[in-house]
Amino acid sequence: MKEALPNGVDVGWGGTTSYKFLHEIFFASTAKMGVWHYPRRIGEGEVVDVRFKQYVPEGVSFSEWVNLLGADVEFFEHAHLTHMLGRSFLFHCLQPPLSWKEKIPESAHFSREEQEILLLAAIVHDWGELRVGDKPYPSKTPTDELEEIKAQEEVAGGRFSKSRDPILWVKIHQAFEIVNNRDSKLGRAFNVIEKLGYFRTGIIAWGKSRQTEREGRIELSSRLQWLAAEVSANHLPKLLEYAEDYPAVFAYLTDMKFFISDIFEQIPDSIFENYPRENRDSKMARFDEAKEGWFNFLESKGF
Repeated sequence: MKEALPNGVDVGWGGTTSYKFLHEIFFASTAKMGVWHYPRRIGEGEVVDVRFKQYVPEGVSFSEWVNLLGADVEFFEHAHLTHMLGRSFLFHCLQPPLSWKEKIPESAHFSREEQEILLLAAIVHDWGELRVGDKPYPSKTPTDELEEIKAQEEVAGGRFSKSRDPILWVKIHQAFEIVNNRDSKLGRAFNVIEKLGYFRTGIIAWGKSRQTEREGRIELSSRLQWLAAEVSANHLPKLLEYAEDYPAVFAYLTDMKFFISDIFEQIPDSIFENYPRENRDSKMARFDEAKEGWFNFLESKGF
């Protein structure tokens, strides 16, 4: 029987700070308003924004956007979702699906301490956005990244004390290092988890686009298709690489293979009219490259 995954951070002397506590402490002073939390002010100068907001058409409320796409577009729930994806990722490393025929590579073996820090990174990875807001993945610049790193330190320092919580303080900063450096073993693993989250939202968006199209909500359907196309082009090529090393990626892509194929076969060319004219050709080429990679992957795996 596999050992259970950590539920919190070991802070010494037999004590543990739970992930649930760390997640909730940053929002404890903010009253929830139904299912919607945006826009809202967490504290002086701290503003939380909606995720994937560039795809929201006029006339669609933030609450409806959350109801359509779920936890990943709601800032508070996004961190929890990422944490749960991290747990699923680690579980698959410990117990790969029957469809996984290969030996688990060393990069997918994680010690108890590595599991702990990786799951902590999932909780804290967007703390900087409490101050700087969410920047869409395709348009995030190096300057944006540096601002977010600075904000991480400010937010953590406002909640925890280096002298009062020395071990927790060190581990939070280890988690920030993972989030900000994707070249390390744990940084690469966190990148996998984050990309699975993005791609999961794209697949949900595709399903909702078909639903809203049947309802006659053509503009909303088109925006959801655009989201699905953008996420597929940006993240699937890397996930196909990760599928060779991580059982969780392989399992998710093969479980979702019919939905993914449907995206590539049914996305209309009109979707690319959402981009500025000078970017359309490159965006279409990127999408077509991801499409080719996907069907080559299916063929190589015998699907």
